[in-house]
Amino acid sequence: VTNNKLTFTGNATNAYGGLVENKKHNSDGTYKTTGDAKKNKLEVAGGMVANAYGAKVMTAAGEAEENSVKITGGTVNNAYGVDLAQATNTKNASKNKAEVANGSLSGSLYGAHTAGSGSLSGSEVKVSGGTIAGSVYGSDVAAGAGSATGSKITLTGGTITGSVYGGKTAGTGAATGHTLSLNGGTVGGNVYGGFTASGATTDNTVNLGSGTTNAATTVTGTIYGGSGATDTDNTLNVNTNATAGNIANFGMVNFNFNATFNQANPMLNLVGGAVTNLDWSKFKHTGNAPSGQSVLLQNMTGINVGHYTGAKEISSTGTHEYTIDTDTNTATAKQILYGGYQFKDAVVTPTTSDTTKDVWAGRSVIGRRATDQVVADARDGARVRQGGP
Repeated sequence: VTNNKLTFTGNATNAYGGLVENKKHNSDGTYKTTGDAKKNKLEVAGGMVANAYGAKVMTAAGEAEENSVKITGGTVNNAYGVDLAQATNTKNASKNKAEVANGSLSGSLYGAHTAGSGSLSGSEVKVSGGTIAGSVYGSDVAAGAGSATGSKITLTGGTITGSVYGGKTAGTGAATGHTLSLNGGTVGGNVYGGFTASGATTDNTVNLGSGTTNAATTVTGTIYGGSGATDTDNTLNVNTNATAGNIANFGMVNFNFNATFNQANPMLNLVGGAVTNLDWSKFKHTGNAPSGQSVLLQNMTGINVGHYTGAKEISSTGTHEYTIDTDTNTATAKQILYGGYQFKDAVVTPTTSDTTKDVWAGRSVIGRRATDQVVADARDGARVRQGGP
């Protein structure tokens, strides 16, 4: 079944861009198992339908490629880019898509789903509006050793009550290589780069914000690189100010400074009420940070910093140093702080007249000698320091 398109606005039990069955019999009287779906499309623009399928493959040996479903209005239960519906199916599906721009789903959204044990790869899911009462899956494998790999999920709006999975497997298959871009909307549950019953969940990337605007998805639950304890190559990129319940199972957390960052607020604020565990060697920053102190990560319940070694230099020039430390200068903290300080040739005009605050021209927090500083105009009452730390 190939190159079919249905635009749906009425009422029906199910709607299909393509439906693959095989009623032919083999010589022994059993049904033939072949029949594939390719490049079929369904758009639901209004009305009511129980299930919406870009394609549904009922054959036991059917494959699927480049099918898509798009919801722009109406009410739907579950929506699938493709569904390989037979539990005995061991075949694969690739490059299938699902999108919600408007309307409502009382169930879940799937880029690709198999009831069998084949592998799903290269699925793409976009949510820009509407409401989804269930969860969102890039790829979902129900059984066996089938893997879910290479999905892309982009959220720019909408409300998702459940969780978001780049890839999910219920058997022994891996869920790896997924990219989740959380650029808007809300997620009421957790976010998983990969989720498996027992397979690997590595090499997944989660982006909080695009870095071109100050929008990011608000996540009530925890953002996981993967459900497994091994965090190899799972990466969280924090590209603007964002809020989540917690984070876990990332091999690296990157704080990427750009013009969208508001220094008055933490770059990532964790508010779920549980302690965050973070290794001191597993985060870094990129880009040009504002001068002075910024809060990279905040969790008022607590942050436990593994392998903490004290303040450390991230980078430096001949006149400036850039460092990170915790707010307590210990491994048990509530904030991870970034500081950019000029220790040489500073010329400063203070803007404070608060007698409880210090101002300085040059400062180092890692023991450099601060030299050749000039405080151009000390305000009345401010305490002035030339040099540091």
